[in-house]
Amino acid sequence: MSKITYHVGLDYHQHSIQVCVMDKQGNIIQNATRPNDWRAVAEVVPEGGTVFAAIEACCGAADFAEELINHTGWSVNLAHPGYVARIKQSPDKTDWADAKLLADLQRVGYLPKVWLAPENIRELRRLVRYRQQQVNHRRNVKLRVRALLRDQRAKSPAGFTAKIHSHGSLRAVVIKGQASYLSHEDSEGKVMSPGSYFHSQGESTHHVSTDGNSDCIIYVRSEGKFDVIP
Repeated sequence: MSKITYHVGLDYHQHSIQVCVMDKQGNIIQNATRPNDWRAVAEVVPEGGTVFAAIEACCGAADFAEELINHTGWSVNLAHPGYVARIKQSPDKTDWADAKLLADLQRVGYLPKVWLAPENIRELRRLVRYRQQQVNHRRNVKLRVRALLRDQRAKSPAGFTAKIHSHGSLRAVVIKGQASYLSHEDSEGKVMSPGSYFHSQGESTHHVSTDGNSDCIIYVRSEGKFDVIP
């Protein structure tokens, strides 16, 4: 006797999942909301059948799909959310309808699938996304600082040489051009390009100079007083 085949559509949310179970004729056996837990979802599907499930690719969906595969043995496919939305073309935006559509697309073989990457690849993707977010944040901060400096018309002229004497916490970053830098703690100076920075706590002296070819913009932020001594 052959096993009964069930097609399951999963509309994924952070705290709940809408589960639609269909037979191979397209009859809805159940369409219910369950907590975001693989055990609660598995309880909706009758035991003893072969299960093919579909879930839209979104944040957290891949991890949940892998849990279902490992614990239940189901065949779980990730669906491309953009293509699913084009196929739907319906004003009905309820979770009930979305889960039903996923189950039906899985049943008739029209599900627009995407690759379910293994855990190590997903972790690398998360790291890359996080790094890109930090890079974007740094770029946005630099753009805001540059806009502020342009608004104040503040820049170090070519050939500028000075000592920055800080009396508290001080942070500085080179926004444009190049500067030569030497602190009272260093024996040798260094050339600072855009993105380079220096900082200090308490009483400290920083020697900064620019070459004679181009202007240099340095953003300085201090939590106490500081003096610029030419």
